[in-house]
Amino acid sequence: MDDDIVESSKGEGRHSEAEAGQKEISSLTLEAAETVVRRSRSELQPPPGTRPADARSRLARINKACQASDLRNWARRYSYFLPAEDFSQNWRSQGSVAGQECDVYYDERSGCYLKRNNTIAYEDWIQFFESVRIHNYLFVDTAYTFLGLMEVDALLHAVLSQRAVSSTIGASRVEVMSYMARFGFRHAGNDHYESESLLIQDLHEENVLVGADGLLYFIDTCIYVKEGKFFPLSSGDSG
Repeated sequence: MDDDIVESSKGEGRHSEAEAGQKEISSLTLEAAETVVRRSRSELQPPPGTRPADARSRLARINKACQASDLRNWARRYSYFLPAEDFSQNWRSQGSVAGQECDVYYDERSGCYLKRNNTIAYEDWIQFFESVRIHNYLFVDTAYTFLGLMEVDALLHAVLSQRAVSSTIGASRVEVMSYMARFGFRHAGNDHYESESLLIQDLHEENVLVGADGLLYFIDTCIYVKEGKFFPLSSGDSG
């Protein structure tokens, strides 16, 4: 049951009160950004003549483009639009570490990894923001702080920070399966896990680390609310 997931995961956090305060501010900023994109999507319809089979994907692309435009305006107005070159210089100086979605570098001053996410794994910006918020609730020890937005090659990116984890080894699939089972998640093949309403992907050894304390730390997740389902932290309709 997803209620069990929510209740069980609450006790897993090990961060300080100062960190908790910072996360609360970030959560409010994230919520404000999500409100912008929800307003964008509610006003759109598929273009006339769109075939039913194509309507969803066509509408998603249109929605995401409109959301990005509104987010740019919001970020510039409230000073959340960040300079891309500063990030890029730091990123290149550390070897241009990147995955399919994120460019990543370590910020020694803050003790955090900064991640520039292109959101290509998500149908729209609402889905991305939901993923971040649910990650922050389920995996509070590796919660993201939303820093703002930046544009790279005409594509809008989200910029997040995440506290560095002291680890030299990734978690095995058996370890991840055992951990996730405690919170009601079933192994769904490969490195994917699902509950009644959630799908969490890519929980392999590079994205789940064994900390110096022997505990598991989830540093990179893709979380989706299943179609027609509802998770307590999702702002969508319960259906």
